[in-house]
Amino acid sequence: MRLQRYRAWMLLCAAPAALFPLGSGAQEVLRDWQIGGSLTAALEGYSDAGDPAQSPFAERTTFGFMEADLNLSRQVSPFERFSGQFFGVLVDNPFRSNFDGFVAERAKAEWEKGDGAVPFRLEAGDIFALTTARTSRRSLKGLQLEIQPRIGILPGWQHSIIGFWGINQATYRQVDFDDDQTIGASWLMSQGRSGNLAFNLVTNRLGAGANNVAAERLQTVGSVAADRAFDLRGQSLEWKGEVGFLFGDDLAGNRIDDTGAGLFTEVRGRDQSLPLDYSVRFDQFDSDYRPNGAAVSAGRRSLSGNAGWRFDTGLALRGRARWDRDGFGRANHTDTISSGLNLAGPLDPGFGTVMNGTFDASVIRTANEAGTVRTTTHAASANLSAPLPNGLFGRVGYQVQAIRALNAEPTLSGTATFGVDRSFAFSDVVGTLSPSLSWRRTNGGNAEGDELILGLGASVERGALSARGNYRFAKQIRETAGADTVTNSVNGSLNWQQGRHAFALEADFSVTAREAARASQPLKLAARYTFSFDKAPGSGLFDAPLATQQGFAAVEVPAESGIFDLAALAPNSSLQAVLQNLTDAGLRGGQAQADGLIVYETPVLANVALRQRLALLHKGARFRKAALVIDPSNPGDATALQNDFQAVLGELVAAYGAPSGTFERGDFAGDVVQAIDDGDLIRIAEWRTASGTLRLGIPRRLDRQVRIEVHHARSFRPPTITLWGLDAVN
Repeated sequence: MRLQRYRAWMLLCAAPAALFPLGSGAQEVLRDWQIGGSLTAALEGYSDAGDPAQSPFAERTTFGFMEADLNLSRQVSPFERFSGQFFGVLVDNPFRSNFDGFVAERAKAEWEKGDGAVPFRLEAGDIFALTTARTSRRSLKGLQLEIQPRIGILPGWQHSIIGFWGINQATYRQVDFDDDQTIGASWLMSQGRSGNLAFNLVTNRLGAGANNVAAERLQTVGSVAADRAFDLRGQSLEWKGEVGFLFGDDLAGNRIDDTGAGLFTEVRGRDQSLPLDYSVRFDQFDSDYRPNGAAVSAGRRSLSGNAGWRFDTGLALRGRARWDRDGFGRANHTDTISSGLNLAGPLDPGFGTVMNGTFDASVIRTANEAGTVRTTTHAASANLSAPLPNGLFGRVGYQVQAIRALNAEPTLSGTATFGVDRSFAFSDVVGTLSPSLSWRRTNGGNAEGDELILGLGASVERGALSARGNYRFAKQIRETAGADTVTNSVNGSLNWQQGRHAFALEADFSVTAREAARASQPLKLAARYTFSFDKAPGSGLFDAPLATQQGFAAVEVPAESGIFDLAALAPNSSLQAVLQNLTDAGLRGGQAQADGLIVYETPVLANVALRQRLALLHKGARFRKAALVIDPSNPGDATALQNDFQAVLGELVAAYGAPSGTFERGDFAGDVVQAIDDGDLIRIAEWRTASGTLRLGIPRRLDRQVRIEVHHARSFRPPTITLWGLDAVN
């Protein structure tokens, strides 16, 4: 038996010792603190009876690790608050961490005091360095200080000055201060809705030898940003603008002492009497405007617009158009013109059954000045769902895409999907069965052929015990290039939770047979035990039940943000009140897809042109949580998935401000589907709300479908437990 196996059992045996209550003296010191968290002991086994060259596992043995997740806060007064977060792991598992022993992955301490001569907030540890999306928007490990001074020479203005310093590091082990170091400041002057003005300055340094940089790279970016909301002839309008300049080194082009400029302006509007909203946006970034940590496309000039109308029935119609010029100012620039139309919401075809659906059609044309590139892509999709007789719920969808490129064979692909959900109840056992079928045909190009996928999902719940499982059969037939492939996979989880204790078993097994190659048969088994603890101020560490957690600071959403406020849907509230909240906002047509699940087909994020479903989870008349499920444009493409995630993150940051916490692991590269399934790619951002936590991420799902999801719940399990996706929404 390998040493790793001994260490795994040693860690598991040591777990109960870590769960003993703190001494009376320590509990007295912490009596005024609100404390929550968990300790998790895990054992994972990996094997593969097939071809080692095809196996996703470099090691085939058993590993163990322990994780600690801690959140604490103390409200000294209505204006003063201390808080802290910590997440670390004791590990000897190459699949879990590149390090052995104890690894602190996330830590943060925060002190906020609003009743002093100068109100301030001080953060140390994991910070989110946000000035604007075009200067800095990234997670760092460092320090951040915000002060709100009263400056008498500018009456009527409120001021917020933020300064930060940090390094781009994944953990607190082997910290390299030469590796991507950033220092910045931002001064925001605000008159509320009448207008805001911000000055931003950020400097980034890459040391010699860091990130494969041969010599030190230094760049500085500064910007002036402003926004104002106003009313004009029955329209509620909001204008935003920013001008930025960069001087320094371009890592991508390996150029020294470059100068670049960026320009952004946008107008969003809503009609005060009609259900109409719209926006127009212009961006321009020089090819040398490449700030490290910013979300910009260098060398691009863009003009985009969209408009939406929501009917009384809840149906939403939205049109969009965009023009991009890449390499502007150069002789051989490339232009991309795209347009699209989307219709989503409840539909009544007159058959006595109201359906939920979405229809989307788009055209994208790309051409360069030299005439060597000319591509036209037509795409259309339709997805419908509706209740069926005998307690069934059906889903059907079809997507078609045609690509015509210069000097290339045209390609035409179509994908048809069918699915049925069947809820059942027997005594105190409830569950759902979900068979599905997907068939894809591609004509032309190197991928010509067929792909057939059969699936069967199941979930069962009885009291504190629940189980989920998924079977998937996939057959790929290639008629031009590539080998035929057949994959059978089975995965599932068994969960038991009672009070503070939770136990989970997970299994993932697949057999992949490729033409003229030996089959791969990877198997992963995992067992986890989690002990959760939570106390309210004034009680002992184990005195209060978990449901007493409270005291989060609320976030506010501007009316002009173009987003429905998910944080307004409070967990543990009345389901009827939540449904009324949605009705008042114009969202109608929710369907009971299964017991305890209501789904709306609606664009919650108006400026994100991706399919979105709003799901409400409830138990009887009690609302549990809300979830927004977003389909990426191309789940298997790393760059496209990263861009889609950044677009959703940008909308949430614009609405809710900087996240209160983030967790990142891995990069958007290679096989992102496998990386998400293995837990090697994790992206999480969280915001505290008045009733819980709003979480954005790309969770792992049993059906291996990649979805971007936003959940609003009372609390969440640690970020490394990635199996939190909503499998019931397909």
